[in-house]
Amino acid sequence: MLPEIGLLEILVVAVVAMLVLKPHDFPLVMRKLGLWSSTARQNLHGMYQGWLEQADQQTKQNKP
Repeated sequence: MLPEIGLLEILVVAVVAMLVLKPHDFPLVMRKLGLWSSTARQNLHGMYQGWLEQADQQTKQNKP
């Protein structure tokens, strides 16, 4: 499984982003980051489900 991102890591990224980005750009960037993260999780979940289905099919085929 993938490692979980903790609250501390999120806070560090948010603080760095506030220092680097302009104040009016910060909410937009955070929203895009959240949408990207959601899309990545959905894609990874779909891949994982596909692997599980293939493993189940292989198991069923190998049973006598």
